[in-house]
Amino acid sequence: MRTVEEIRANYKKFTDSKIEDLAKNESRSLRREILSVLKDEIIERNLDPNLITWVDAENNLLTELEKKNLKEKIKHLPCPTCSKKNGELKGYEISTVVSYLIYCDDKTEIKITCKDCARKYKLNSILKTVFLGWWSKRGILATPFTLIKEFINFLFYKEKISNRIIDTFIDKNNGIFRLDGMENDVLIPLIKFVNREFE
Repeated sequence: MRTVEEIRANYKKFTDSKIEDLAKNESRSLRREILSVLKDEIIERNLDPNLITWVDAENNLLTELEKKNLKEKIKHLPCPTCSKKNGELKGYEISTVVSYLIYCDDKTEIKITCKDCARKYKLNSILKTVFLGWWSKRGILATPFTLIKEFINFLFYKEKISNRIIDTFIDKNNGIFRLDGMENDVLIPLIKFVNREFE
C-alpha cells in the first residue's frame, strides 16, 4: 500500500480533470487520509469548492436508521412509471435476450416501479426473449437460461432482489441525499433516472 506522501506526489501529477473526476466519482472508495490529500489538491488548484462539499457529503454515509426510513419512504412513493399508488414500489431485474446470426444482446435492466408496471415490463421482456432470443449460437444457450432464471427469481427471490436493488440505489446516491435531502421531489426524479438509464 502506498504511503500518503507517495499518493500526494502522484496527485500533483494529475490533471485538473482527473482530480475533478476523483472527487465526483471515486471519493467513496478512497481511504480517509487520502480524502484530505484530494481536498488539498482541490484547494491548491482553485477548483470548484463545491467539489469539497460533494466529497464530504458522499463520505458522510447514511446511518442504518436513515437507510431503513428512506427505504420505507421509497416503497410508499407513487410509481415513477405510471404515477399511480398501486401498492409498494419494489426493485425488479428484467432480463431480455435478442439475437440474430452472430449478434446476441443479453441484457438485464433495473427498474424501481409498482407491481403492475413491473408485470408489463416483464411480459414485454419475456415475449421479446421467446420470439427473438434464439437466432444465434449464443442466443440458443442464453434464451432458455434467461427464461428459467426469470421464472426462478420470480418464485423464490423476488424480495431479496428488490432489497438489493433499493439498497444499491440508496448507496449510490448517498451524496445526493446528504446535499438535497430525502423528499419526494428528490427521490422521484432519481428513480425515474435509474429506470430510464437501462432503456
